[in-house]
Amino acid sequence: MTTQNRAGEPDRTLFVGNLDSRVKEEILYELFLQAGPVSKVTICKDKDGNPKSFGFVCFKHTESVPYAMALLNGIRLYGRPIKVQYRFDFLPHRDFVQIFPNWFFSLADQAIAVFRNHPKITLE
Repeated sequence: MTTQNRAGEPDRTLFVGNLDSRVKEEILYELFLQAGPVSKVTICKDKDGNPKSFGFVCFKHTESVPYAMALLNGIRLYGRPIKVQYRFDFLPHRDFVQIFPNWFFSLADQAIAVFRNHPKITLE
């Protein structure tokens, strides 16, 4: 990864919390891919190598970040609602959602319809 790509990484990264110990990075990758291209997924580990209950998902584009939050916050993985929030309390410009609200929420509705039939994901 180039220095230029890393410079914007905090703007493109989400914190994902309340993860069940059975959640793997591959599952998070596939789930968050629904919101946009993903460049990296990391589930943090303790000193013994056991997964902690949180991780980070980095997108290729900043536009995917607010969409992923709206789409995936609260979705249940292995019975636990995940918490999706900005990394380091980063608050990006909300212009994207304000300018394209119908398009944004139309896509969210379509993705939710797909998740309703997924065996490991439940919606509240």
